[in-house]
Amino acid sequence: MAISSEFNKIEGAYFNSFTGHIKEIRDFEGVEGSKFVTVKNEEEQIANFIISKDTYTLGEAEIEIGSIVTGYYDANAPMLMIYPPQYSVEVLVVEEEKEKFESIKV
Repeated sequence: MAISSEFNKIEGAYFNSFTGHIKEIRDFEGVEGSKFVTVKNEEEQIANFIISKDTYTLGEAEIEIGSIVTGYYDANAPMLMIYPPQYSVEVLVVEEEKEKFESIKV
């Protein structure tokens, strides 16, 4: 993404992702309508996703324990230096048995 003007110049937007199975879902305290989701990947690494009402969700499957999801987050956003990492997810892809997304561009 390249936008250039007198007032605003963005050289690029950079997103990282994390994919895994949902292990836990709970309400995110202090932010109404947001969820705190714990995800574990194939390498047994854990990440926590913050999913808000503004998070764009791709896929029609329900977000539930055991679902395979990929969370895309702004790699340039400030993050707490804690383990497991905690990401404010901008885009959430819920994988479905009947439909596998071949390519996602954020």
